Amino acid sequence: MLNLFKPLMIGSGAMVVFGAAVYINAKNYSNDTSFHSKDPDPSLRRVEKDILIPKIMRDRSRQYACAAQVKAFNDCCLQYKPGTLKSYFTFINCKNENDAMMQCMNEKFLSMDYYYDCKEIYLHEKKLFQKTDVLKKDRTCVKDYIENSKPVDFEMTETVKKYFENVSTDYEKTNNINSFDESLLKD
Repeated sequence: MLNLFKPLMIGSGAMVVFGAAVYINAKNYSNDTSFHSKDPDPSLRRVEKDILIPKIMRDRSRQYACAAQVKAFNDCCLQYKPGTLKSYFTFINCKNENDAMMQCMNEKFLSMDYYYDCKEIYLHEKKLFQKTDVLKKDRTCVKDYIENSKPVDFEMTETVKKYFENVSTDYEKTNNINSFDESLLKD
């Protein structure tokens, strides 16, 4: 009976050792390459430093800093009609545009100055959410409706309604759509 379990025990032990080695290696790699190890700010959680702020970095680099390279890559991809043989090789046909786009985005993503700029944007949004209890997408939607004088055609929660009223009133007085948010952040 013992001879039957011996290979099973050796295999299980090997899997445990392998799993532990993978875990230790990943933890060391994470500590060497992640923002939580480079940013000493104790007020932010690890997920904020390593996921939420880098998401802002990617989005902003795609929209602003590397917009020309992203557009060139998209234009290159769109010139090949879907379903054709050439469309299956866009990764080869658009390699130069993709490399330029990735180089630009990597430069931004690895820059600690850019990280700290995006961290300020994140902290600004976080503070606004804490003050209003309204998500960024809802705040953006409310401001768009007010600025463009659109009739409201979506369901609003009580907090969004309150925010809508406050922004609308403030916008009528100041003609600045962001003045309500700015007044909240001054407190």
